[in-house]
Amino acid sequence: MFWLRLFLVPYLLTLIVEEAVALLWGYRSGKDLLTVLWINTVTNPLVTLLRYLSAQFLPSQEMRMGILIAAEILVVLAEWLLFRKFLSKGKYFFWFSLCCNAASYGAGLWLGPLLLRLFRGII
Repeated sequence: MFWLRLFLVPYLLTLIVEEAVALLWGYRSGKDLLTVLWINTVTNPLVTLLRYLSAQFLPSQEMRMGILIAAEILVVLAEWLLFRKFLSKGKYFFWFSLCCNAASYGAGLWLGPLLLRLFRGII
């Protein structure tokens, strides 16, 4: 159950937040919303795993934060390129990627601990 909570909570929160950002950004088609979903299905578990492994094996908070910042920068860049290639319209894909990731990261900081406690009782 630990692994399910570890991956499921950040993944679901990311999907909810980034799909909401996509809707606010003007992406309404099922194809575009599905694109945002599948891109996050690739990137979110990788960052979650990297965050978990760095917490287990890196000795200092500064090192863990450095890894997390590098991972988030790489995710923004990767998602920017994927959004540019696969979304149907738009031209501000970098800013869209940055806004999506900033919103989901912020939601994770704010709601993540609460949701993990809630899911601990369910899962």
